[in-house]
Amino acid sequence: MVWKKSPIAPDEESIRDRILIKIDSDPRIAILIEQAEKPFPGNPIVLLGHGNGYNIANFYNLYGFSEAFCPHGISTCYIYFIGYGFSEGEYGTGATEPDDVITVINYLKKKDIIK
Repeated sequence: MVWKKSPIAPDEESIRDRILIKIDSDPRIAILIEQAEKPFPGNPIVLLGHGNGYNIANFYNLYGFSEAFCPHGISTCYIYFIGYGFSEGEYGTGATEPDDVITVINYLKKKDIIK
């Protein structure tokens, strides 16, 4: 079953002006990267995907993952799965989310954000 795109939640407006990247995929996936100032060798990065009923703003504003990892040399990358938030497309049963993660990893490698 496929539903229409989920709406942008009010707490997501704070994310809009951050470093939001739309990966050139079809449909386009939106990510937010917070890079560590002094990353460990290999540029380690933690990928964070929202659960059903959550969005990037929940992780970014409420849980403070960037504040926990970045000062210690580990960057963070928040993923809006297809059909959610600032990503394009329609969301469904969650079957495409592993593919979204692979697309993001390939993008990060292509841009030399991770090795």
